[in-house]
Amino acid sequence: MFDNVKEKITRRIQIRIDLFKLEVIERSSGIMSYFMFALICLFIFFAVILFLGFGMSELFTDMGMSRGGSFMLMTGIYVLLLTTIVLMRKRITGLFSDTFVRILTEEEKDSQLEEKTETTEK
Repeated sequence: MFDNVKEKITRRIQIRIDLFKLEVIERSSGIMSYFMFALICLFIFFAVILFLGFGMSELFTDMGMSRGGSFMLMTGIYVLLLTTIVLMRKRITGLFSDTFVRILTEEEKDSQLEEKTETTEK
């Protein structure tokens, strides 16, 4: 009788450990996929901004500005954009941290709901 109880307890502990491992894998894969998505978006954004800058510089050159002046104008626009992003860094980092917290705690809410439904069914 005690062996049966011991086996059930051991089995339950092993199931909980396996469940914990799966939750860690799921959360880490969610975070890694978010990082990969952000990295891909960052690369595409960089390419768009780079070629947009070249295009705008050529447009300013065609409008009668010197080539050097048009590139300096685009550099000024980039500096203005960078300054705006630096001034908004708290809002931007807050957005990312809120996203990470939501990703990390989303599964905890689901598992708490499942545990409540399991206890109410018994």
